[in-house]
Amino acid sequence: MNCKQAEQRYTILDFLIAQNIPLPARRTSGYMLKSPFRNERTASFHVDPTGRMWTDHGDGESQGGGLVKLVQRWYRVDVSGALKIIAQVMGESTTSTSISPVPLEARKQTPLGVEVRCVQKLTDIKLIEYAEGRGIPRSIAVKYLNECYYSINGGGNFHALAFRNDEGGYELRAPNYQYSSSPKAITTIAGVDGSSIAVFEGFFDFLSALAYFKREVLQTDALILNSLSHVGKALAILKKYKHVHLFLDNDPAGQGEVTKITSKCNGVVNWSDRLYPGIKDFNEFLITVPHERDKVT
Repeated sequence: MNCKQAEQRYTILDFLIAQNIPLPARRTSGYMLKSPFRNERTASFHVDPTGRMWTDHGDGESQGGGLVKLVQRWYRVDVSGALKIIAQVMGESTTSTSISPVPLEARKQTPLGVEVRCVQKLTDIKLIEYAEGRGIPRSIAVKYLNECYYSINGGGNFHALAFRNDEGGYELRAPNYQYSSSPKAITTIAGVDGSSIAVFEGFFDFLSALAYFKREVLQTDALILNSLSHVGKALAILKKYKHVHLFLDNDPAGQGEVTKITSKCNGVVNWSDRLYPGIKDFNEFLITVPHERDKVT
């Protein structure tokens, strides 16, 4: 199945329904949904009346396209990866070259399922090089990451860097893939000083802090959200600390959570504004900006 065949065979609405995402009532202009790219309260994601074109209005500049481009951005994969995901979600075999469309009512209505088959010590050189390419020294990568072998909806044999959360699920990252296994939750890591805590949106930001400060253990405790949707649960933990250091993303969603945490906790410092203003996140700052490493925590 190529891009043209995928977008002729399935609409964006078909794909959303197959992911168990409820559709709002159809308007004359189409459908308005909450964006799959961020956590938001007001719907900013538009699908046209035909169900074949989308536009995202919530990231400061309108972007859009068809089904393949949607899946590419949603799952951060290339075209080949997007076509595999579409085939898997819609119930097709990725090895078939000629497949008839499956009626919508007959499709299995389940979200993309990640099944972890094996988690082991990080030794795969390509995964280590991927981490190093994002500015993470090998010594830090092998200390905090594993390599994971997994399938998606029972198919395929994928492997990726794996970062464990406090409930036994994993954040999975490879050059062309970004997934999570259930249960999805925060990760907490003890530091040297238990009176302060540093908060990161994703694990690459946490690893970037270790690389930036040239440490294998942070001075502060660390809390990695693994999703901004976990901020509410994290607040109960953060309120116990005298000082809270925030290293969230410099985007509307991340800064919105900075405001929320600042209003609920004591001694909050927003380092995304002080250390890397105008840059998306800590990892991008680490690998793109020449800097001297000043002690922060």
